[in-house]
Amino acid sequence: MSAPTPAAPRSRQFAPRGGGGLEIIGAGFGRTGTSSLQQALQILGYGPCYHMREVFKDPDGVAKWNAVGDLLREQGHAFGADELWNDIFRGYRSCCDAPAALVYRELMERYPNAKVILTVRDEEKWVESALGTISPVSPAWNLIYRITGLLNPEFLRMTLNVVWTPFCGGVAQARDRDCLLAAFRAHNDQVRAHVVPEEKLLVLDVQEGWASLCKFLDKPIPDVPFPQSWDSVQFKKMIAAKQKKAVTRLMMMGAGFVLTVVSVGFLTNQRRRWKIY
Repeated sequence: MSAPTPAAPRSRQFAPRGGGGLEIIGAGFGRTGTSSLQQALQILGYGPCYHMREVFKDPDGVAKWNAVGDLLREQGHAFGADELWNDIFRGYRSCCDAPAALVYRELMERYPNAKVILTVRDEEKWVESALGTISPVSPAWNLIYRITGLLNPEFLRMTLNVVWTPFCGGVAQARDRDCLLAAFRAHNDQVRAHVVPEEKLLVLDVQEGWASLCKFLDKPIPDVPFPQSWDSVQFKKMIAAKQKKAVTRLMMMGAGFVLTVVSVGFLTNQRRRWKIY
């Protein structure tokens, strides 16, 4: 089967200005401080920085990453998809977090002068955080989100093909603690082995603050605290709000269904009475 044609570039009024290609590639998986790294890189002048949230700023963002997912599924890699990378990262100087972190090798080929940053974290803390935040929702919540329209099927397909399948094998594995932990270790080991020379790679725990990051990028330490954003508490609050919204919609849909049934029954009864009299 031939590779799908990359999504055609459109007018990108939403796109950040400037930039001549990626200078920093973040290869660390989610829940390793990628949001903090995004803000830190922007403070240091490597912004805008592409993060998972940037996908939704592009009206065609999900479609473009689905094109990447099709390449990964059909040929096992996305090397040579230069037009697609140019379109996705137009205007950005750096990237981090999934889905970009899962194609760091392809991005290194496209942007050979870019440096690579692997954000890491204590494994046990990471897996507990991942299972409580970014791991795919349970089948029950999946169904509720689908019924209430809070789950975009194309976004679900994207995360399967460009995140969970290349990272750990699929959605079921992403809900399994042992599989998830093994995948985390394997990904980090692969990045360490693949990025050469070693001077091109920084393994970063964001709890260290500015020192090692600024040394790696040859930048002065900013006169502001190192960013700390999207911790597990914030993430879980966001999930709880989404679940509350889903339940509210489900209840409204249920009430609407009951009202419809009652109304149909009433009208049917009235028609019968009219026929009698």
